[in-house]
Amino acid sequence: MSEISLILGGVIVSTFVGFLALGIVLSCAWNYFVRFRHDKLYFKAIVSVCALLCIGETIFLAHWGYSWGVTHYGGSSFLLYYNVNNDIYFSSELNVIAMAPGSITFIVQWFYAWRLWIISLRRNVWFPSLVALLATVTYCLPVLLGLSVAQFLSITDILISSGLFYYLDIKLRRKQIKTYLKRLRVIILRTVECNVLSLIAQVGMTILFICNVGFYYLILVTAIGKVHTFSLIVSLNARSNGSSVSRHGNPNDGLITESESLPLSVILQEARPESNPATRSVFS
Repeated sequence: MSEISLILGGVIVSTFVGFLALGIVLSCAWNYFVRFRHDKLYFKAIVSVCALLCIGETIFLAHWGYSWGVTHYGGSSFLLYYNVNNDIYFSSELNVIAMAPGSITFIVQWFYAWRLWIISLRRNVWFPSLVALLATVTYCLPVLLGLSVAQFLSITDILISSGLFYYLDIKLRRKQIKTYLKRLRVIILRTVECNVLSLIAQVGMTILFICNVGFYYLILVTAIGKVHTFSLIVSLNARSNGSSVSRHGNPNDGLITESESLPLSVILQEARPESNPATRSVFS
């Protein structure tokens, strides 16, 4: 019975954690679509796809938790897989729960690879390419070869966090920039912090999987996709309120210029010695 509790307890707890995480993600997504109705189409498409994957994953997770916790409670033969005619078939819920977070992670890590290329002023191609390559390997190998490459998830997030910290903090300190626009500084901090949150979730998931704690590692497995989606949406929501849509103003106020949609590149341009003082005064 203790083994069943370790398995069933992890599934039930992860189900409720998934509900909570989905509520946070949908709240942030609603805030994004309200504030940035005229945002670039590819940003809106990325947010929509990730949010829909989170919803689909949570629906299957709820069905899985109900089946194990209510319909087939205590049935050890039903756990994890179905045995039909002596053949093992993994449940459809488990397949979706495994694929949805992986797809979200792949999309968000590619977004961060693109973002690293942008904030390097499109000069550093190799580092973002390495991040994109690791994200692709992490996503494709388990699908094509059935390999376990969970360690690449943490490695990719470590590279993303390190790259963001370098470009958004260390490099600016070297340039001795003393004054930052508060709204841009918030973007820096939130971008780094949110990706660090994804990294912590990845490392925690790996640790719980290695330790013999039953299915409680599923708490982070089912939350990791939502953590990445939350990281993505917060990064987009943290942009200037000047580029958002005013509820009582002109709808055209929501139109976003290139510099507003990529504010981090503006920061780095501020850090360059050859920056135009007149341009700097506009943002100060």
